[in-house]
Formats: sequence, C-alpha cells, structure tokens
Amino acid sequence: MEAWKDLYEQDVPALERRLISHVGMNTWPAVHEALTLAAERHAGQKRKGAGEPALAHALRTALILRELAEQKQPVLLCAALLHDLVEDTSTTYEEIEARFGHQVGDVVRALTYPPLREGESKHQRNLRYFEHLRWEGRDAQIAKSADRLDNILTMEGAF
Repeated sequence: MEAWKDLYEQDVPALERRLISHVGMNTWPAVHEALTLAAERHAGQKRKGAGEPALAHALRTALILRELAEQKQPVLLCAALLHDLVEDTSTTYEEIEARFGHQVGDVVRALTYPPLREGESKHQRNLRYFEHLRWEGRDAQIAKSADRLDNILTMEGAF
C-alpha cells in the first residue's frame, strides 16, 4: 500500500502526532497552535456525509500537502488546518490573521466559500468561487487541491 493511504486508517490523535513529527514545535506561523485552534473550534463537529470528526479532514488535508505534495511551508500547513473554521465555526478571518499572520489569513480567505447571494444557487456560487480561486496564488490552489483530494478519497467506496 502506498504510504499516504494509511492516512485513512488512523484516528485523530495518530494524525496529530504524524503531522507534528514532520514539522516540530518551532515553526512560524506555529503549526501546533493552528492544530490546537482547529481542535478547539471543531470539537464535537462531524463531517457532512462521512460522520467522522471534522478535525480528521483538516489533518489529512495538511498531511496530503506535507507527504504527497511535499509542501513544507508552515503557512500552507496552517491554512490547511484552519481552512474550514470560518465556514463551520464562529472563527473570523481577523482572528486567524491576528494569530497566524496575513499570509495564512489570505490563504484561508481564498479557500472559504462565499455566502450565497440572494437568488443564487449553490452551483452558481461554486462557479463564482472557482472563478475567483483561479486568480488566487499558488498556495491557495495547492491547498484547495489537497482539500478536494481528501473529499474525494473519503467518499463511500473510495478504497
């Protein structure tokens, strides 16, 4: 089995240890602090359709970036851990930027779906979002690819 596939056999604590073993505790922005914030804010949340902890998705997204895409930048790993917080919790962009810097905030903002406009379907909103993402930087596009890959691989029957 390819090494990255075992991401889907590990629980949240094992995924946390795996990520921290790659990056350590001395990064800026602080990946371990992004992990702590994501764990606090996603506490008790389950992923739609999958029924697993929401934090597992954030961790796998960061690990896909680190292990499969060989991305080592703490900015990208923090953004992967935090990418669903604005949509799914009371966390704001301002809080993310204050704690992790504007680069992390910019990537999280790029990864966050905009609210639906009046009369707009989800499909129309998604088209608007992906058109916007086209013009975002490389980091946002790489992070979104890792996010989508995890979404696809967690669909029923993926393995």
